Amino acid sequence: MQPRLYLFLILIFLGSHSFAQTFFETAKDDAIINLRSTKEISQFKLNLTSTAISYGYYHTSGKAISKGKLLTSFEIKAKPNEDGITTLVKTGNLQPGLKLNGAIGYRISDIFKNMWSPLDISFKPEYSLTGYTIYDGSLGSLGNVYEVNKSTVNLNFLVNFGVALGQTNLFLGFQTGPNFTNNISDLDDGTVQTIAPVTGSTTQQLFSDVKTVKVGKPENLTKTPIKIDVLFDPNIRINLNVGTNVKLGFFAYNRTDGKLDKNRRGLGICFLNSQDPSKVFTTIGYEFPVVGKDVTDAVRKNDKGLVFFSIGYTIL
Repeated sequence: MQPRLYLFLILIFLGSHSFAQTFFETAKDDAIINLRSTKEISQFKLNLTSTAISYGYYHTSGKAISKGKLLTSFEIKAKPNEDGITTLVKTGNLQPGLKLNGAIGYRISDIFKNMWSPLDISFKPEYSLTGYTIYDGSLGSLGNVYEVNKSTVNLNFLVNFGVALGQTNLFLGFQTGPNFTNNISDLDDGTVQTIAPVTGSTTQQLFSDVKTVKVGKPENLTKTPIKIDVLFDPNIRINLNVGTNVKLGFFAYNRTDGKLDKNRRGLGICFLNSQDPSKVFTTIGYEFPVVGKDVTDAVRKNDKGLVFFSIGYTIL
């Protein structure tokens, strides 16, 4: 196969729409830039690093020339393991999770006169449920290994802004709001194995399979996380003159915990296509090790950063 044809086939599967729903995803599937110009979009996404699969529906009311538009959306996401595919493959431990969110908002079409500069302001409530196995040594004879669910309610305030800077585009996202949850996902990881005597024997013992657990005592928390996304479209085109016009985008993000001093930061590239929104879109990025004074020694030792990859399909 000729190199030029091979590159073309790859890019066909990497395209997305510059003004469609999602430009990129983060390592934890929580990207917040969702500006779109089309009236109605359905979108499937798969994060191959965190094992999450999701579906979203997005609607924009009003005519193309309207100065103000009503925005609505709904998303559902499922994942077999909260800690990603590495933990799933290594331990076989399932921690099924489900996340739902909806949003209603309003768009001001042109903040800057005679310049494409939409501003979206939305209220975005969210609910998630994830199962965990806990080891709490303080319970003693009451049983220190047990199953528990992490239930989280977020009442988010979301702002998206885009602006055309000559031939380039800049997109910004900001989200914050109260988060009612618990500390389970912040607990250190560990493993346990149950030992029991064999009935009728004084020397033989039975060992259970090794189980991955969170170590510590669950406590309820109220936090106010802050999410910031930045995407730059420098209008770098990879034009193969064969019916596609793929562009390269660059993104960065920061996640601040809100209750604890812990921060996640990442950057990467994504592929944009302004001609056809019905394309597969792709994200390739790197998330740096978590930082902050409340990061435990165990996390610092094990967190070496993470390369992540996601893919999705937009359906008009």
